[in-house]
Amino acid sequence: MGKVTKKVLFGLIIIALALPMFVGCEPDTPAVDYKADFLSALKSKVDYNQDNIIITVTNQDIAVTFENEADVNDIRTKASDLVDKLKELSSSGTQITINSKDYSLYDADLLEDLKADMRNLFTGGNNTHAYTATVKYEGQTLSLAGNITVTNTAGI
Repeated sequence: MGKVTKKVLFGLIIIALALPMFVGCEPDTPAVDYKADFLSALKSKVDYNQDNIIITVTNQDIAVTFENEADVNDIRTKASDLVDKLKELSSSGTQITINSKDYSLYDADLLEDLKADMRNLFTGGNNTHAYTATVKYEGQTLSLAGNITVTNTAGI
């Protein structure tokens, strides 16, 4: 055998040995980070700065500010809107716990329960309370934990 034939044969042997390693392989699809996806969607739906009410989401923390001119009716409307937006992102079984009290996002009395409890938790000034949540999102169960801070300069 000539030199060229040996080189070609050697190349073909290497290809024959290496080929099974690549045939039928598909690139790995990256895993979806559902928590990051949910938090990004939450931030885009919830961040708000109108009617003297400011709501911001930073990582897993939520800050709400009622400024001096905030109107009680605007606050009620925004609270209802916030619950609706959370429902758009999640599904039944989503729960939040604030100061050891559980709330179901899909409970018909959620807003009334929250209204009564929030008055006791967030009375005037700057108040921060830890929360945990179990969120049903895109068929996944996510665990969140952070702080809810309410700054009330409106005197409501």
